[in-house]
Amino acid sequence: MCGILGFSLCRPLAPLDVELGLKHLNSLKHRGPDGEGHAVFSEQGVFIGHRRLAILDTSDRASQPMSRNGLTLAHNGEIYNFVEIRKKLEADGAMFTTESDTEVLLSAWREGGAGCLGALDGMFAFALFDGESTNLVTDPFGEKPLYVVQNDDGVYFASEPAPLIEMLGLTFDPTESELAAFLTLGFIPAPATGFKNLQLLQPGSHAVVANGRITRITRYWTPDVPVVPGGKPAAVTESDIDDIAVAMIESVRVRLRSDVPMVTFLSSGVDSALVAALAAKELSANIPAITVGFPGGGVADESEGATAIADYLGLDHRVILSDGTSDGDPLDQFISLYGCAIDNPTAIPAFEMARLARASATVALSGIGGDEIFYGYNRYQLFYEQRRLLSLRGPLRKTARWLLKLNGRRTGSALLRRSSPWSYANFKNVGVLDVLEKVPGLNNWGDEFFDDFGSPQYVASRYFDLSHVLPGSYIPAIERSSMRVGLEVRTPFLNRNLLSVVDGLDPRSVVGFGQKSIGRRLLGRYLPDHLILPGKRGFNSPLEPIVQSKADSPRIPWLDDEIVLGATERRLNGRGKDLFVRMMILERLAGAG
Repeated sequence: MCGILGFSLCRPLAPLDVELGLKHLNSLKHRGPDGEGHAVFSEQGVFIGHRRLAILDTSDRASQPMSRNGLTLAHNGEIYNFVEIRKKLEADGAMFTTESDTEVLLSAWREGGAGCLGALDGMFAFALFDGESTNLVTDPFGEKPLYVVQNDDGVYFASEPAPLIEMLGLTFDPTESELAAFLTLGFIPAPATGFKNLQLLQPGSHAVVANGRITRITRYWTPDVPVVPGGKPAAVTESDIDDIAVAMIESVRVRLRSDVPMVTFLSSGVDSALVAALAAKELSANIPAITVGFPGGGVADESEGATAIADYLGLDHRVILSDGTSDGDPLDQFISLYGCAIDNPTAIPAFEMARLARASATVALSGIGGDEIFYGYNRYQLFYEQRRLLSLRGPLRKTARWLLKLNGRRTGSALLRRSSPWSYANFKNVGVLDVLEKVPGLNNWGDEFFDDFGSPQYVASRYFDLSHVLPGSYIPAIERSSMRVGLEVRTPFLNRNLLSVVDGLDPRSVVGFGQKSIGRRLLGRYLPDHLILPGKRGFNSPLEPIVQSKADSPRIPWLDDEIVLGATERRLNGRGKDLFVRMMILERLAGAG
């Protein structure tokens, strides 16, 4: 895993262009502390820079950018199944001089062009120059980010937004739709970012850049929407669980490939425990497990439960204690980690976890993605249980909402506040919907944006999470925090074959028999019931002290005072604090601009 930065200009490169590229490439040193490389194609106007975190074939021969047969590649991430792909290429006569996945990717592209992307199991964002065009590619789930700017001078790209913002003097000036999206969701869905001209390539994208212009962007993969069949749902069979286990074990197996020390993050939850159990019991992998304990009370401490799981599985386990605090202003750290408008507070404790883990390892396995793959969030359960209520329309919907409000059922009433596709947004913002509705352009944005996420909502919300929330909020929280200290985090749940196997089941059978029932049944093959937690836990917000102590309202140039004051008044009222945090982020970004 590494960092890349480059550009393709409409003109030949000048020495100052290369100097500027090297300067801002160095700002990604935290992502790649093991080396720096760059390739310059002056006449074509192309600069490709790479900061290396050496994981596979750590020798200098595998340094990047790597050039073979007229192709030059700078690659951030890992192609986990590169060994299998390499064997097929060698059978066709290909020869290799390294043991790296980067050289395999170059060879696969030379043989099949963009057609090779369908065979890749990995997390990646890369830039590949073929002498005429620069190909910019992101992985299917959006695990590795790639930010792009198109301006009059050409196309610029980088693994993080900060170098591009500084290099090109970009300002945060969101449109009405971008502002409405951030205040509703806590992030701005790709490709928008709120910064003028700055875009985030969507997951599974392939952009072609020629002569300083983006000539084409295509999506080579998007998740399918599972089909809900007719009839009565039946419980998932043991044979189905076997199929899921096979896919999961294979995903873990290829993610164990590393030439540097590896650990697995272990909490007391189902997802990380399942990854650790499969690695140890099915693959005989002797990988130390690390749990970061937060005894100070600011962050949920799962060390006791994780220790019990590790002891049962016979893992080499270590608990590293942290006080859960950050140096300096946590809001500054928060914005520094993301570099853009994201409100997920997990980034700060995740940074502390990564920092402590980095002392003993360069790679960590994580359970990220398990909730999305196995329908693990409680909102899926709620939407399934309330599916008939959510399907109501017209006068019946209004009457049901009035009755629920009359009986003090605030969440149920909020879910019916707008049409069914708004259910996700309504659920996320219970308690502040009346404030949000005053945001300019909210209805126009939401009616268009949520149009693709109709009934049934338990399926639509999970698809929404996979398509937008996972790459827009959850993954960045882990990706930015871990890469700030040069730690590669691998996610076995984010595997296309595993998703396909799960999506081959009746969604009702997955979501309708208990929260994350599949994951629990599979984990039950390795752990006794008393070690499998009944519910999901998460980090408490490290921004809570600021929310409580801030004496004045945020100053936000794009919003009326009435809206900001409304959010300020609700900040201590349940979920009202989330909207207040978003406004604090907007205030800080506006000041930075």
